[in-house]
Amino acid sequence: MVSLGFIGVGAITDAVVQGLHAAGNAGHEIHLSPRSEARSRALAARYEHVVREDSNAGVVAKSDIIFLAVRPQQMLELVGLQFRAEQTVVSFLAGTPINQLRPFVAPAARLVRVVPLPCIGLRQGPILMMPSDPTVEFCSINSGTLSF
Repeated sequence: MVSLGFIGVGAITDAVVQGLHAAGNAGHEIHLSPRSEARSRALAARYEHVVREDSNAGVVAKSDIIFLAVRPQQMLELVGLQFRAEQTVVSFLAGTPINQLRPFVAPAARLVRVVPLPCIGLRQGPILMMPSDPTVEFCSINSGTLSF
C-alpha cells in the first residue's frame, strides 16, 4: 500500500479522505498535518488508517505521495521540509504554477496539480490533473475519486 500525506487539512482534504474511504481505498496509511486541528483530529478518530501527525515534517517523512493543501500565502510553511527524490507531490493550489512550487519540494521531481472539488467526498464531480502522472490516477472522472 502507498502511504499518503496531506499538508493542510481543510474542506478539500477532508473530502478527499472521505472519498478515498468511500471508494474502498481504506487500506492506505494516511498522514495528516496538524493544520486545522479539529478537522484533522476528527478524521483520525473516524478512520482506522488515518493518523494526525505533530508536524508537517512528520507527514513528509512518513509519506510516499504528499498532497499540498495549503493556501498560496501559506507556502512558506513548506520551507525546510525534507522531501525525498522518490516522492510524488500533488498540489491542490489551483492558481499556483507548478514551477513556483518546485523549490519548496526539491529534490522531489514528480509534481502534479490536481483540482478536486468538495463533492469528491460523495464520489461525484470532475477532478482535473496536470500533467498526467501514472502514480496519480483517477479510477473514473464521473465518480471523482482518486485511485492509487
